[in-house]
Amino acid sequence: MNNKLISTIVGEFALERYPARKQENLSAWNSADTLLIELLHEKNLPANSVLAVNDEQGALAVALKPTAVWTDSALSSIAIQNNLLLNQLPPVVIVASTARPAGNCSAVALKIPKLLSYFEYQLAILATTVKPGTPIVAAGMDKHLSSRTASILEHYIGPTTRHRGRHKARCFTAIKDARNAIAPPKNARYYCDALEADLISEANVFSREQMDIGS
Repeated sequence: MNNKLISTIVGEFALERYPARKQENLSAWNSADTLLIELLHEKNLPANSVLAVNDEQGALAVALKPTAVWTDSALSSIAIQNNLLLNQLPPVVIVASTARPAGNCSAVALKIPKLLSYFEYQLAILATTVKPGTPIVAAGMDKHLSSRTASILEHYIGPTTRHRGRHKARCFTAIKDARNAIAPPKNARYYCDALEADLISEANVFSREQMDIGS
């Protein structure tokens, strides 16, 4: 098996991890990526109409050719553009997690993040940007999914379908309903003795509630 060649329902693409390492044994994608690509293809959505969220190494950007990628990772941004160039595809717009993505998309392809607080933040923002009726297709690896994933999607977005899992991954489809958007969870705030000041942690910050021992 070539760990640099991803085979999807829409074609085969070369993908390399960033940063590159000698004798790399890990692939630049996982089963959640391929399930998302497959499900989005089955929905027969027009090209260049999908917003990709949390694309880690460029699998979604290369296969789906999205309108934009919404991410909080500078490394992922570099990996995405490198892999688009590797496959002779044009660059894609990268939207930082602290900004709001445009809502002019026919669907959202979302890799579910490990931190539930960040997942809720992203869904709350998406609920204010996408139009009612827009499908949000979310996927993650089983080992990282919460038992609350479907209920969180329903809480922020709307009616949610849990799809059959495959290859240790699972997809969910939530359809944006016409409700008013629910506010995202508040940022964590605590007093730091060492700084003699309050610290405010946003949704995807590690050790949000207190300074971890390494810091």
